[in-house]
Amino acid sequence: MNVNISEQEGLKREIEITLSLEELQPHFDKAFQAAQQEAQIEGFRKGKVPMNVIKARFGKSIERDALGDIADESFRKAVEENNLEVAGAPMLVEMKRTDDGGGFFKIAYEVYPTITLREYHEIEIEKPTREISDDDVEKELENIRLRTSKLEPAEQVTDTMHVVKLKFSDIDASTGMPLLGGKEREVFLESEETDAILRNDVLNLKKGDSFRYTEEHAAGEHGDHAHTHDYHVTVTDIQKVVKSELNQEYIQQISSGVLNTEEELRADIKRSLQQYWDREVSEALRDQVITKFIQLHEFDIPESLVVLTAQDMIEDAKKRHPDDQYLKRAKNEELFNMFMAPAEQSVRWQLIASEIVAKEEITIGEEDLDKVASQIGIEKEQVRVAVEKNPQLRNRMTNDRLFDFLMSRIVVTERPYDDMLDEIEVVDDNEDNQ
Repeated sequence: MNVNISEQEGLKREIEITLSLEELQPHFDKAFQAAQQEAQIEGFRKGKVPMNVIKARFGKSIERDALGDIADESFRKAVEENNLEVAGAPMLVEMKRTDDGGGFFKIAYEVYPTITLREYHEIEIEKPTREISDDDVEKELENIRLRTSKLEPAEQVTDTMHVVKLKFSDIDASTGMPLLGGKEREVFLESEETDAILRNDVLNLKKGDSFRYTEEHAAGEHGDHAHTHDYHVTVTDIQKVVKSELNQEYIQQISSGVLNTEEELRADIKRSLQQYWDREVSEALRDQVITKFIQLHEFDIPESLVVLTAQDMIEDAKKRHPDDQYLKRAKNEELFNMFMAPAEQSVRWQLIASEIVAKEEITIGEEDLDKVASQIGIEKEQVRVAVEKNPQLRNRMTNDRLFDFLMSRIVVTERPYDDMLDEIEVVDDNEDNQ
């Protein structure tokens, strides 16, 4: 087998592989034998057609079809023998028979870039800090009581703690009278999603009362432009929201018997909110780290790897959102245009991360196995077996180790979350005024 490798633009490479007829023949013989096993020709039993008949009738097509498999196998052999690092999917550019009966294959592929890592202290991020307050606990406690509340029939909407059924009927433009029919909606007045004007219109009304209501529609909601729609609205049902009393029986019920007092419940809520906040901050910090590393490292990336990653993202999006009409209707080209940018960012970070993991020799240690075993309540050896068999778990744990390492090396400045939020609001206001 003769191999010639040439460098093309950037990370692109081409490899030319030439095989003699003697090297091709074993592959052809194997293809002929496989064809003989499946061949069905009148006058012969399946698998019993003489080889000379097979070659006479199908020889050229069998050899032609076999060339693709030979190209693939020869490329893999060349990669191994020449210690090539192939990124993404190779592409067969040319395939033909030579004058002496041999085979010629030209295959395009890409290699991984050389990445020079910057000093870790050049990476600076801000960590938002926030202590869960008593007000936070009170708000969450009220949300819990609201989720476990009961509904009781009511005659009048005396406050916003009511769920009302409203019938929205179109209005005849010529007479100003409501048209027959209409659609019912159930509205919880206390909800932040409820329109403030609608909420005020409904307050103090009784079942059977009606009023005129103008609803605003944003552009694209029910047409190409923003517009309003007038309705004749009738109250068809009223129910009062009754929160559960905060006593020992209720506390035991919602905590599955673990908690007994309001003090214990509030402490548990505070702990849960803090854990949730810490997880959110951890994810936000990871996003910052990834963005900063990508910004500080310029290098070429394999295009074929980006395409493969975009394809994976598209397939994943379709699996997670099977009912999404846009994903169903959109053409592949349109979806690729949407996912190519995030795919490129993902590939850039994966290449940087792999470089750091290799350079710093980051591996999963015994303490990592202990941590996971403790979190999910199984033996450490079970975790070890799972890590060996499950690439996704192995990658996740390696990523955790990577970010732990990076967070100990980069510059992290803590800032109160409220201060950062105020800055964001100022920026948004300035942009709105421009």
